Amino acid sequence: MDSFKFALLDIDMGARAAAMSGAFTALTADYTSVYYNPAGLSKLKMIEISGAYDKWMMDSSFQYGSAIIPVGFGSIGAMFSYTSYGTFDARNTDGFVTGEIEPYSLTGGISYGFPAGELFSAGLTAKFSTLAIGDDTEATVLFDLGFLLNFSDMVKIGAVLQNFDIEFSGGFNVNGGLGINIFNDGGYRVSTEVDVKYSGIYGLSYAAGLEIQLFKAVMLRAGYNIGNENSILSGISGLSVGGGVTIEAITVDYAFVSRGDLGMSHLIGLRLNYEGAEERSRKNYQKLTEFLAYQNFKDGEAAFNAGNYRRAKAYWMEVKQMMPEYEGIDVAIERAARLIKTGGSVKKAQTLFEQGMTYYEKFDFKNAVKKWSEVKRMYPDFKDIDVWLDDARELKATKGMSKQAEKYFREGIRHYNNCRYASALAAWNMGLKKDPNNRKIKQYIERAKVKYAEIKEGIKQAKAEVAKDATVIKGIERLREISGVCPAYKDAVDILSTLKDLINLKTRDYYFKGIEKYTQGNLDAAIVYWSNIEKLDPKSEYLIKVRRYIIDARKKQKALIKFDKDKK
Repeated sequence: MDSFKFALLDIDMGARAAAMSGAFTALTADYTSVYYNPAGLSKLKMIEISGAYDKWMMDSSFQYGSAIIPVGFGSIGAMFSYTSYGTFDARNTDGFVTGEIEPYSLTGGISYGFPAGELFSAGLTAKFSTLAIGDDTEATVLFDLGFLLNFSDMVKIGAVLQNFDIEFSGGFNVNGGLGINIFNDGGYRVSTEVDVKYSGIYGLSYAAGLEIQLFKAVMLRAGYNIGNENSILSGISGLSVGGGVTIEAITVDYAFVSRGDLGMSHLIGLRLNYEGAEERSRKNYQKLTEFLAYQNFKDGEAAFNAGNYRRAKAYWMEVKQMMPEYEGIDVAIERAARLIKTGGSVKKAQTLFEQGMTYYEKFDFKNAVKKWSEVKRMYPDFKDIDVWLDDARELKATKGMSKQAEKYFREGIRHYNNCRYASALAAWNMGLKKDPNNRKIKQYIERAKVKYAEIKEGIKQAKAEVAKDATVIKGIERLREISGVCPAYKDAVDILSTLKDLINLKTRDYYFKGIEKYTQGNLDAAIVYWSNIEKLDPKSEYLIKVRRYIIDARKKQKALIKFDKDKK
């Protein structure tokens, strides 16, 4: 029985992993970590209780149960498994039937996995296993030692030494796996893993698995295993498929595994997740931090647009302190710092830009370049400054264009800068007739077409958004943005004027809903409602009041964050 006792611990376990043909050494991060790689326990932050039932060939079956509890920096896992091999005839040395026997094996284990730095995790499992065949019983103590390298959210490498005893008497496994998160965006994820496994019982084998997650709740899985008992040409032997569904804290998994001539097996697993007080506190703290970072970022934008660059920088430095990787924060800080350093301003940049445009329209490209270079120095990402500078330098170098085309080119520029794209296109097309090979006029025609299409599409989207209650704010913001960029573009202005009554009604509704949420202690919701008032109407009668209310709510939020930090 020496070899057989190890073979019992060399099977795929858990419906999720089984559906991926056991290619789970690197991606393991659930209750099966106790079995596949205890280092995976380091990733778990919630209590998990799970069980699985595997219907094997004929009357054999496999049952499994486990519990995972986060402790300290890592997690402790406990598991048991029971394998029934069905009923067999017991025979004596002469071959006569003397009765029936029901062989079984029972295994229990305990694991601990923990992170050892940002990239590295380790884990250890101790297992006590008993095998009984008739009156013969044998017990053994075995260990698993696992490691994980998390190079990024995309690439993970796992390695584990399984089923070895103190004396390394044989039968142990060595597994290595490469896991890749091909795509991960919100509720959609695609992951794959390839494992190479060496078993002291079965020799060398290879496994590959794929998992697709949809809508955060539905999982589809498939895998293929190649070992001594099958090859790539042996049909569906080694093939496994399955899936899972998560509803709230309950996950149900299923796996179908083809075993060639031995038939097939079905595995069903149930997992319960319980979010402990520490994890809930951590998530609430993270959510509050993200919310405050977003608020400070928007406040920084408001201060920047108002010309108070030092205050804008102060707001953005707070964001940087709370969330160093906040999207766009480094660019925003650099923008404010440059304006402070150069003594510039958005208003000054706008004036210089307009002066440059006046020179440009007069074909005085030398002075246009000079003015726009000043804009570039103080505000590098001002509007399309790089495009205008390149155009002016190119025209300066080529000495402009023919006098016949020049008239229409200037006329088109004036229309273009006033967002009258159709008139600009008409003028430039006339210029192109006078100078058919003029590359610069052709460039401007294409540019105007793109701008015209963007404005039209923006108006179309805004109309659809303001027609729905859930997206009306987004639609109004889009219309204000279009009218702000192109004040002469009447469609956006006209639509906004027709929405005046709706905007007044919404701002009043958000004002009182914010007060209601504030009195209930829901500061996040109150701030969202009050912030939406300014998005709807920057000149609302409620604006002065809600700005004061928002400041008060944020002070309370920061006090809560400080309290949580002190408590930790």
